[in-house]
Amino acid sequence: MNNTCPECGNELIAFKEGSSVGVRCPKCDYSIVTTFSDPVYEDDENYSVILDEGNTCSEVNIRIISKLTGKNFLEARELIKKAPVTMFAGKAYELSGIKQVLAQGDIHYRIEPEYPY
Repeated sequence: MNNTCPECGNELIAFKEGSSVGVRCPKCDYSIVTTFSDPVYEDDENYSVILDEGNTCSEVNIRIISKLTGKNFLEARELIKKAPVTMFAGKAYELSGIKQVLAQGDIHYRIEPEYPY
C-alpha cells in the first residue's frame, strides 16, 4: 500500500482504536478504516487448562488455584495433590486472563489442545 495521502500527498499514519484499524492523514480528513477482530475471539475451539503434577502446596499456589477455580483454600490444596486435573475448560478468549493469573506463581500446567495465543 502506498503510504501517501491521495488527497494532499502527506504521509498517512496507521492507527488501531478498539476494533477499528486503518490509516489517516494528519493534514486533511482522508482516512481508510476497517474493522479488526482479534483471532482469539473467533476461535471456536474448546480448551482445557490442566494442572500438572509436581506443584508445591505453597500458600501462593493454593491461593492462585483457589482464585481460578472458585474453590476454597482446602479444596484448592486437594486439587494440587490430585493432579493432573482439569481446572478450567472454555473458549480461547476466556483463557487469556487465566494464563496471566497462573504466571503469578510457580505452577506447572498445560493447555490442551495447544493454545496458540
